[in-house]
Amino acid sequence: MKPYHQLYKIFIIIIIINLISVPAAEKISAGSYSDAFIYGVEYGEALLKNISFDDISRHWAEIPIKRMAAHNLIRGYTPNSFRPNVSIPKEQVIAIIIRAMGKEEAAQKQAELGLDTPISQGGTTVYSYSPWSEGYLQQAYEQGILTEEELITLQWQDPAERQEVAYWLDKALKLPEIYGSEMQQIYSLNDWRDIKKEYLIQIESILKEGIMTGTPKRYFKPKDSMTRAEMAAVMDRSMDLFLPYSGTKKLMGSVVKQTSETELTGTGSIKREIYTVQLLSGETINIAAEDRIINSWQRESNNLIVFKNGKLGDNSLLCAKDDIVFYLDPQNRVTLVEVTGAFNREIVEGEIKNIKLAETGGEIIIETYSGSIYRYRLSPELKPVIDYRKTGLHDLIEGQEITITAVNGTAVAITGFTGIEEGYITPESRIRQGRIRFVDDNSIKIIDAEGIENTYKISSYTDITKSGHKIDADDLSIGEKVMLFFDYLDTDEVSRITVGGFQGKVNAVYKGRLNRADARRGELVLENTSTYYYGNWIDHKSQMNLNLNKDAEIFYDGRAIDISDLEKKYRGCYVYAMILPGYGREEGICIIIKDDDEISDSGRVDSISWISGVIETGNSIIHTNEATMFLNNGNIVDIMDIDEGAKIFYTALSKGDAKKGIIINMIDFYPADYRIFKGNLNEITPQGFIIDSFSEYRENGWSSTRSSRQNREFSLYDDTTIIDTSQETGKKVTLKDFKYARFTHDYYDYFTYIIARDDRAFGIILMPDDGNINEITSIGRITRKDTPIKAVMLDNLIDWNDFREKWNDTLATLEISLRDALIIKDDEIIDFEDLQVGDTLYLIRNNNNGLVAIVQNGMLGGTK
Repeated sequence: MKPYHQLYKIFIIIIIINLISVPAAEKISAGSYSDAFIYGVEYGEALLKNISFDDISRHWAEIPIKRMAAHNLIRGYTPNSFRPNVSIPKEQVIAIIIRAMGKEEAAQKQAELGLDTPISQGGTTVYSYSPWSEGYLQQAYEQGILTEEELITLQWQDPAERQEVAYWLDKALKLPEIYGSEMQQIYSLNDWRDIKKEYLIQIESILKEGIMTGTPKRYFKPKDSMTRAEMAAVMDRSMDLFLPYSGTKKLMGSVVKQTSETELTGTGSIKREIYTVQLLSGETINIAAEDRIINSWQRESNNLIVFKNGKLGDNSLLCAKDDIVFYLDPQNRVTLVEVTGAFNREIVEGEIKNIKLAETGGEIIIETYSGSIYRYRLSPELKPVIDYRKTGLHDLIEGQEITITAVNGTAVAITGFTGIEEGYITPESRIRQGRIRFVDDNSIKIIDAEGIENTYKISSYTDITKSGHKIDADDLSIGEKVMLFFDYLDTDEVSRITVGGFQGKVNAVYKGRLNRADARRGELVLENTSTYYYGNWIDHKSQMNLNLNKDAEIFYDGRAIDISDLEKKYRGCYVYAMILPGYGREEGICIIIKDDDEISDSGRVDSISWISGVIETGNSIIHTNEATMFLNNGNIVDIMDIDEGAKIFYTALSKGDAKKGIIINMIDFYPADYRIFKGNLNEITPQGFIIDSFSEYRENGWSSTRSSRQNREFSLYDDTTIIDTSQETGKKVTLKDFKYARFTHDYYDYFTYIIARDDRAFGIILMPDDGNINEITSIGRITRKDTPIKAVMLDNLIDWNDFREKWNDTLATLEISLRDALIIKDDEIIDFEDLQVGDTLYLIRNNNNGLVAIVQNGMLGGTK
């Protein structure tokens, strides 16, 4: 054999060995979720560089701009400039719509064919569009969005009118056409006659979906130019409706595990960051960011683009326990991951009253066993589980008994039965719900709505969550409303428990004088309105139009009445209105007529009777009824969610000694797993630190100081925030410097404030001494920020009265320094710059100096 033949064989063998020894990571096939990886997009790093806009900070549309830019739908003028208030040309609107439909590649290929539709102006032939847009315009024509006349005659470089944008969006989305008496939205506008008559039907559909709205004074302004910011906001509201057309899937779940791995490839390496996500449907999926170093001059990556707390970045923003919404393109790549607040899952059991299927998924109406009606959107990707097997939406029929799990008005899981089969079922598709009668580490007994009691097994492996946070069985209380989930049909072992009586999120509670009630439109006009604020009322609007939800109830003296009675009998009376977020507008869900003198106060629940509906607090006895608004952290609950010892704000109507409950509001000002301590720093250890003479903060006050011989030890996180108040500059202490102080004793005997989860501190304040500290607990709303000195002006400030164990009812204004404070928002410590005017703070302060500030969920209170 010739020598070069031998070398050739050796060369081939080496190539084969390399191919065998370096397997490619398994990629998931479209439509299946397994232990394989779903990767981010190849262009992620470049996209993030291209959308780092520096002119949208604090703009009203900052969030939708960032979200739509991350979806690659709307682009900046430059990588650093968006120009939000500039009018958007017609051709850019069309391009954005075509991208949302997933037709951009087709449009770019179409451009190669040429469009060239000249028009004549003053005898001169000109082009009405920019060269880059011709493929998009042609594609819009082929998709039926544009007519041939529009294509030829419109000046595509001119600003787009609001009515044009609405019209084109409706044509793209193929929304159901609305005619006749159903056209209520558009005729409620004062300037509907200014709208092109051929656009009226389409704009009615856009208004009904909440994609666009009128002004507070009921003007649509059809001929006004649309700005780039407004276009981003409109696309943000319509994003879900475009998903079926683009082939994009939207999935929701929680990150349950984060792992890293490195694979050597001979000439380089592959690094992966893997996030295991449990979907709301019960399935598990692995999404991954991958960085491939091929050799010393080649590198490729598949990055995850992450949107969290208003910030865009890569997967370094993503953490275990994050609740996320993420999107998969037709190639099964993760195009965007958005970290949300904890999912408020609404679970409803009942019969299907009506189901309408469409290309975009459709809509389902369900009637519960108590007679309530619920309406939910359907996603075309949703796979119902019938008799423990996945089916299609077409297998659902009217009259069928089902259980729906929904998030923000969209069904994310449906289970139903036609018969009983034994054995394994889809995880968590068997559900039981009721109130806790008994619970320990091994079992839980519940009573259901029919009064039947059953006992089930639990263990340390049972996943228990409350208000979005994991808790232990010891944290469960008798009387709490729970839902139990099972992985097998023939077992009484519970796999997951969710706690709480969530029935819907509330935007606000308003009070105002009834000027008019329109039964036909389902609308109230209120004057001299105010909004509920921690047991007080603050001015809102001189007049407002309020749409009523389809399930809205109206009460007088605890009895349900009809909307027509409002107009006939109660015009001029004051009413209370509980408000839900609707599709792009607020909607009233509960209306109560004020028929007696009002009192508002706060206090501790001394006793409660779920059966009679009587709550005793201090010297007050409050009688509740079907009309009473029970709220917990901005969620609608019921009286069975209130326990003795709970602290409440309440508003009641008083006539003599009788008090009728209107609003009962419970608030968790900080997450259940938070613990706040103060004490003297006794020792710094290699793993953490020890304090003595400590107190724990509970229910708006401190426990009595214990003996200096009683110590408490804390461990630390890698990113624990440590603030040294003795420093004028550079107040944050690194973890390395803090731990080194165990040799220098620099911080020994310092007075400390600590925020911890169990015994693991994630925020520490170090003070040279505790002299002249006057601690006050307050609630207030930011009206002004002074960033250079890190101070805020708070209005509507109320203080906790330790002696009376209630909140003072006098509203005050006060400037507070947050220079040395630990500031918490959405379950993490933030910088002062991340606070917003309008944020409401729960504050532990030393006179005018903030110590701990926790951002609340608006005026109804509570945290994530």
